[in-house]
Amino acid sequence: FRIGIVLSKDDGFFGNIALPFKLGLGGVIGSGSQAFSWIHIDDMVGLIEHALVNNHVTGVLNAVAPEATTYREFVKTVGRVTCRPTMFWVPEFVIRGLLHREHADMLLNVPTIVPKRTVESGYGFRYGDIGSAVEELVQ
Repeated sequence: FRIGIVLSKDDGFFGNIALPFKLGLGGVIGSGSQAFSWIHIDDMVGLIEHALVNNHVTGVLNAVAPEATTYREFVKTVGRVTCRPTMFWVPEFVIRGLLHREHADMLLNVPTIVPKRTVESGYGFRYGDIGSAVEELVQ
């Protein structure tokens, strides 16, 4: 598997950003136009199960949702679902000044990942769009 950012309620990326968003301090990092390749935890588990029980599934699968999203779209969606403002912005130069180069690049220079083989294998995503995923996560 090539795994995107796994979104779950309590841990990882979403768990770490949930509090700032709840406090109205959420916002865009860098330009916001960078790709945000993500997968809901339930789909990650479902995809693993799908690959294990279906003999026709071979090779590398991209474990990311089928709907392409940018970081800005993700931030706006979290703000809309939580009814919180997302007006803050952290410029790229601040990220580059605070983080090691590799970590900054992981946030700012993200390629768009497409789950072509995953979809072709017959896996049906439960959370294929960022809106439904975020709505489930903030319940």
